[in-house]
Amino acid sequence: MDEKLTLNGLPAITPHFRSFEVGQSGFLTMRTRFINHINNQVRRFATQLRLVSACLPPHNQKPRFPLTTKGHVSCDYHVLSEGNCGASVRQQSYMGWLEVGSHVAYKPTSVAAKILVFKRNVCELVNLFTGMRILLTGAAGFIGSHVALELLKSGYEIVCVDNFSNSVQDKDGNAISLKRVSQIVGKDVPFMFADCCNQQQTEAVFQKFKIDGVVHLAGLKAVGESVEKPLEYYRNNLLATLLCRKYGVKNFVFSSSATVYGPPQHLPITEKDNVGCGITNPYGQTKYMIEQILIDLSKAEKDWNIILLRYFNPVGAHSSGLIGEDPKGIPNNLMPFVSQVAIGRLPYLTVYGDKFPTPDGTGVRDYIHVVDLARGHVAAFDRIKRIAHLGCEVYNLGTGKGYSVYEMVHALEKASGKKIPTKVGVPRPGDVACVYCDPSLAAEKLGWKCEYGLNEMCADLWNWQTKNPNGFLVES
Repeated sequence: MDEKLTLNGLPAITPHFRSFEVGQSGFLTMRTRFINHINNQVRRFATQLRLVSACLPPHNQKPRFPLTTKGHVSCDYHVLSEGNCGASVRQQSYMGWLEVGSHVAYKPTSVAAKILVFKRNVCELVNLFTGMRILLTGAAGFIGSHVALELLKSGYEIVCVDNFSNSVQDKDGNAISLKRVSQIVGKDVPFMFADCCNQQQTEAVFQKFKIDGVVHLAGLKAVGESVEKPLEYYRNNLLATLLCRKYGVKNFVFSSSATVYGPPQHLPITEKDNVGCGITNPYGQTKYMIEQILIDLSKAEKDWNIILLRYFNPVGAHSSGLIGEDPKGIPNNLMPFVSQVAIGRLPYLTVYGDKFPTPDGTGVRDYIHVVDLARGHVAAFDRIKRIAHLGCEVYNLGTGKGYSVYEMVHALEKASGKKIPTKVGVPRPGDVACVYCDPSLAAEKLGWKCEYGLNEMCADLWNWQTKNPNGFLVES
C-alpha cells in the first residue's frame, strides 16, 4: 500500500503511481502505448497534487520547504516520445498556479528537445514543488561529493561547505570534487568555505542561504588517528553538530557509523542491538554521543525530523571516474590503500592482523558502494518529506555481507590485473574481527537497497584510480 503523502505535515493525495526508470545511453526502447501510459500517470499526478493550507512563493522565487505564501509556480518534467531509434525524452516546461485547496493548473510555455534517461518517482515530482535546500557539511570529501551528486540528481537544492581538512582545493579555493560534480550534473554547485566548529563561518552560511535541512558529514573520521588525538575528535565531531543544530533547522540527517555498536555480540547487526558498550575508539564514542544528543532532542522537541545513518564501509567511486576517494597522505581506509599499491604510489599493503577468528584470519567488514551509500541520504530526505514529525529514526547502510581483507585484495587484483604485494602487521588498537549488518529496515522504511556488488565496487574504484593516479592534485 502506498504511504499517505504529506507536505510539511499537511495531507495531500495518495498517489497510486510506481517508481520507474527506463533507458540506456539516451535511447529508450518501449512501445507507444507504454509511453502514453507513463505520461498519463505523470500528468494525472501533477494535476491532482493538492497542498492543503499551503501555497507557493512569488513567481520570481523558487518554491522551498515549507511553503507559506500564495503565488505562481513553474516547473519542468520530462515527456517521452517515440522516435526512429526507440524513444526519446523531451523536457516540457509548464507554468501555473497552486492555491489553497485547489488543483494544479498548467499551461505549456516552452519545449526543449533533449535525449535523457527518464526517471521520475513520487518524491522527485514533489521536489518540483517543494525544492528543499539542503546544507551539506563536509561536502568536498569522498562521501560528501557523492551525496551532493545524488541529491542534485534527485531534484534537491544544495549548499556545500567544507574546510578542506580531508579534501582538495584548486588555486582559487574551489573544491575540485564539487567542480567535477557540477560537470557531471551540468549545473553549478553552491560552495562556501566553512569550518563547522567556527561559529562565525557557520553563521555566514545560514545568513546567505535559507536552509531547510542538514546532512552533517563534517568531522574527523579515522579510527587509528582518533586513538592518538581523542580531544580533537570530540571537539570536531561534537561541536560541529551542536552548531548546526543552533540555527533551528528541524530536518537533520546525521552521518553516524557502525562503530557505535562496539564489538558485535551477534551477526548480522540490527538497529535494535545495543550501542555504546565496548566501543574501542574515540571516533565511535563521539558518534555514539552525538546520536544520544539527537535522540534526546527529538524527544524534547517533537517537531524534529532526524535520521541517523549508520555507515558500514564505503568503497568504490562514481562510474564516470570523475570523483572518488582521494585521502591526504597515507590512506587510513583499506581500499584506497590497496588501489594506491596497485597503481604504484605505495610499495605494499600492510594487513593488520591475520590471526582473527575468521576464515582466512583477516578482518571481515561490510563494504558498500559509495553511490549506494549516497542514495541512502536521498532516501532519508525523501522519507522526511513524506512523513512529517517522524522524530528520530536509525538505519544501517550496508550490504549485509562481509568480506575479508584478503578477499578485497583479490577482488581488486581481478579488477586491475595487478598483483598487490602484502605484509602482515600487528592489529591496530580498536580493531574487531568481523562486522556486517542487516540492512532490511532501510529497505522496508526508506525503500532503499544496494544495487552494486563487490565486482562493481572494485571496477569503479580502479576506474577512478587509473583516471586519477595522483588523485585531484592535477588540478590543484
